[in-house]
Amino acid sequence: MLIIEDDPERIRWFEMHMPQDFRAVPVQSAGRAIGLLSRDSFPAKRKHVYGGILMDHDLDMQTVMREEHGFTGSHVIEAIIRYISNEIPVLVHSMNPQKAPGMVNKLNGAGFNVLRLPYADLTPDLFAEWINDLRENWFDLHEE
Repeated sequence: MLIIEDDPERIRWFEMHMPQDFRAVPVQSAGRAIGLLSRDSFPAKRKHVYGGILMDHDLDMQTVMREEHGFTGSHVIEAIIRYISNEIPVLVHSMNPQKAPGMVNKLNGAGFNVLRLPYADLTPDLFAEWINDLRENWFDLHEE
């Protein structure tokens, strides 16, 4: 599961509530997320690399390079649409009330299955429900 989040506490929460058979891939800046998505692109890899994506908008706490400043989750959404199969579910957990709905709309418009659930409203039970949906989707995608 790709976790695009710059807050280490949130990343720990996601990892703590993730089943043991899931692998977390945390990325803490928009620039690094875009690079990773382009590297792991579908269909170039001929497989789905991620079973789901957790998405924040404001990603400025962990920028490393000067060029990364100003990149946000909105920029990452463009890369998700370009490089990732729309069969992969996305949970937008951003607390940004102005930008998160636009991210959801853009992903929905590209055919993605998107859940909008601000981090403050995310409970272990709601996260577990989403994880169960991911698991079912993953098995459906890899049924031969």
